[in-house]
Amino acid sequence: PGNRPSSEGEGKVGSIDFDTFSTHLRKEKSACVVADISTERGLEDLVAFAKEQARWKGSFPGPCPLLASGDIDSLEKAAKAKAAGAAGVCIPYSAVEELLGGCHAIGLEVVVEVGDEGEVEGAIAAGATMLCVLKGEDTEAQVALRDKIPKDVVALAGLQGRSFGGPAALFEKKEAETAEEEDVAEVLQAGFALREAKYNGIIVKEACINAEDKEETTYARWLATQLNSKRSANFSHLSKTSSPLGTGRPPAPLGGFTTVLEGSKP
Repeated sequence: PGNRPSSEGEGKVGSIDFDTFSTHLRKEKSACVVADISTERGLEDLVAFAKEQARWKGSFPGPCPLLASGDIDSLEKAAKAKAAGAAGVCIPYSAVEELLGGCHAIGLEVVVEVGDEGEVEGAIAAGATMLCVLKGEDTEAQVALRDKIPKDVVALAGLQGRSFGGPAALFEKKEAETAEEEDVAEVLQAGFALREAKYNGIIVKEACINAEDKEETTYARWLATQLNSKRSANFSHLSKTSSPLGTGRPPAPLGGFTTVLEGSKP
């Protein structure tokens, strides 16, 4: 999550209402929220978010599970994530032998980040049941790797929310003749390609890095709404419906910080 103001009691995260934000996460049926805890501030944000989510236990929709990511290369860091409220952690393939068993032992789910077929096979051999394929902007390579992951293993794909332009690409143009002329169309094309490849979910990396910035939060909401939609990969409609710019319409419904978005079911 992005930065929180010091006045936590006001229920605000930057320019948005924290309770409303969490409510929309649940209503949007996001599978989970991934928080980068590579800094102390990130860990504090995870604690605050977990406390707010916990208020909704027993309600419908219920709390949104939290994953921690960001340089988790020791069991000590994983334990800190659990203490902060994380239900699971994302770990690099290089740490799978050292951390997988220990994380399971303390009650954490584990998503192992992999980059090629060899790492897919190695992670599964080590006992991993959830993988996230990371290949930067190489969506074609991610699509190709999907068939290498058995159906009894949860297959997630990492989508680089910044590599295709990020908030700047969405906000620098007031109008576009077609969605294809906007850089942000590329991130949607990549996301739909991953969904069509039958990944179980998509982790959008750095969808929002500062919740006090309206452009950041609007971009995250826009991404979540578009990638969770049931539209086809045909982008002819996007120039009319996808961008909140120059239309007079309010931003799309809240979708999340960096969220796991539902993909096509295998």
